[in-house]
Amino acid sequence: MPDTYQQLIAKSQQLIQNFKYEQASRLLKQAIRYDPLVAEGYHLLGVAEFQLGRFASSIEFIEKSISLNESDPAYFNNLGLAFLSSGQTKRAIDAFTRSIFIDALYTQAWFNRANAHHALNNLELAYSDYLQALVIDPYWVQALNNLGLVLKELRQAQKAIECFESCIQIQPNFFPAFNNIGLIRQEFGENEAALNNY
Repeated sequence: MPDTYQQLIAKSQQLIQNFKYEQASRLLKQAIRYDPLVAEGYHLLGVAEFQLGRFASSIEFIEKSISLNESDPAYFNNLGLAFLSSGQTKRAIDAFTRSIFIDALYTQAWFNRANAHHALNNLELAYSDYLQALVIDPYWVQALNNLGLVLKELRQAQKAIECFESCIQIQPNFFPAFNNIGLIRQEFGENEAALNNY
């Protein structure tokens, strides 16, 4: 007996979780043939295509999922990631903003929009978005680390070091934070202290 739409979706999700994106993509295309009016099939297919580095088709499928369901923040967030990876940074920011508009507590969208602003050297906007992500999740070391990088670029070295030290308190083996402290100390001529952080 052939699989139902829901069974194909469930199998595809499992394949994505196991990094078997090509197999997931094939199953999802089969699921969409069963029911071309359900958004999640297109969304998952867009996710699989993204992981395979096929950003144009990822954008196409996620946009199709949004045309069927405009109320899921994950759809806009993943669309933003596809735009960002294809070099369309301003369109990525618009997509992340839509995600935040739908769910103001969706931390991934705040974080990803901060990364996009940072890529465009919009440091104040990146700083604000990283802070908002950390208001929602204060223990997110990657957001703390990236906030520290922005502060470093804003010439606020001590505050940057405090961010990196907070990363280490939360996750003692978070080596990027050690490296970033070392780089700042090196810039200030504290070479011996810098070596201790590498």
